[in-house]
Amino acid sequence: MQYVCAGDLRALDCLTNLLNYLKTQNIDIPALMQSMSLEDVKSHLGKIIGECMKQTESKPKPVALER
Repeated sequence: MQYVCAGDLRALDCLTNLLNYLKTQNIDIPALMQSMSLEDVKSHLGKIIGECMKQTESKPKPVALER
C-alpha cells in the first residue's frame, strides 16, 4: 500500500526510516502497550524517532528520496 504525503522531505525521510525500522524489527506497538506503561512506550518510541532523525540529518542536503 502506498500513501501520498506532502511536506518537508526531511520529515518524510524520517517517517520512512521509522516505519522501515518498526517493520524490520517487528515492533508491535499495541503489544508494547500491554507490557509497558504508556510513558515507557512513549520514551522507547521517542528514542527510535531520535535515531531516525539523526540518520536523516546525516544525509546530504537537499535530501534525495529513494523508492
